Amino acid sequence: MKKLNYLEGLRGVAALVVVLYHFLAIFYPVITTGPASGTSHSKILERLFYGLPFGFIQNGSFAVIVFFLLSGYVLSYGYFVSSNKINKILIKQSLKRYLRLAIPVFISVMVGYILMYLGVFRNQEVANITGSIHFLPLWNFVPELSGAIYTGLIGVFTKGLVEYNPVLWTMQIELVGSFFVFLFLALFGKYKYRWIFYLFALLFLWSQFLSSFIFGIILCDLFTSSFKEKILLFFKRPASITFLLVFVVLGGSVPAYSPDLLGLKYTQIFSPFISAELSPLIWHNIAAVSLLILVISNQKAQKIFASRPLIYIGEISFALYLLHYFVYATITSLVFLRTYQSMSYWAVTLLCFIISMPIIFLVSSLWTAIIDRKSITISRKFADRFAE
Repeated sequence: MKKLNYLEGLRGVAALVVVLYHFLAIFYPVITTGPASGTSHSKILERLFYGLPFGFIQNGSFAVIVFFLLSGYVLSYGYFVSSNKINKILIKQSLKRYLRLAIPVFISVMVGYILMYLGVFRNQEVANITGSIHFLPLWNFVPELSGAIYTGLIGVFTKGLVEYNPVLWTMQIELVGSFFVFLFLALFGKYKYRWIFYLFALLFLWSQFLSSFIFGIILCDLFTSSFKEKILLFFKRPASITFLLVFVVLGGSVPAYSPDLLGLKYTQIFSPFISAELSPLIWHNIAAVSLLILVISNQKAQKIFASRPLIYIGEISFALYLLHYFVYATITSLVFLRTYQSMSYWAVTLLCFIISMPIIFLVSSLWTAIIDRKSITISRKFADRFAE
């Protein structure tokens, strides 16, 4: 099966957005929570990156929806492009999915436990200065080895426990969403009228993160079908590209948690039908679907996302996602605490960013080589053995 490198690059970009989002949430919290909450440190940055015009560049919640959408698409791709042994494909994917996620997740939880045990987290001290409501409550408990082991192996996936690594809140959704994709394809994937079931699934799950996985299945079905060329021709039109870009910017710039959306009145377009809390999810799905269509249907976009740097970032994206918060809470926080009284605030945060990024990339590269690729090999061997 041909590997879609441009989707790997897109995943890498989404991971970078999450990394940037958490940095801003720590040091410029108003950008992520809105003017009504948090401490203001830069009016210019807040006006540029909270909502429009450039909120989509740092919107971690939008990036997570892109992750889920890509999972739905990629996990369906092998099914739709294969002409035989369809059930075996789904069985193998199902068998290896938990191990593929659980091995890196478990080790990241143990890293969190060890760092807590050593007492090197400085996030609370930093949050008290920056006013970050996201950073303050993290790692504020007594670590227990048995609890960490349970969390890493079971709790993350069954109860959504994330106390040792806050970014793991997506893993329960990712695992459930993955098995939902496999089950949905097994039941309806080759059914002539499966589009009816797509519609029913969206109607029942439109307010849940699982809706992003459904959109991924639908897009994969469309772009691997006999109608592919006609669909591509439609979305290659300049007008279509413009509309897709507009939806990416508008939808991707909607903050997820802020009660104050400033002038983003378009976010209320769905208010007669849904609550204000659900509006961001709808807009993020619209933006993510638009972005994926744009990449799939545009060769120039594919060349950009399939460039070597972005493919590399895509390859280490899981590690980037799992590890960056640890770096922020230790090394980045230490640099900030040592320098914030002797330099201007923007200079201190710029220094923190410059020091943090190479470290995050270094540990992510090592993690990918030592742990992530090993988990792929182990999960694949496990699936091959028990699928026979």
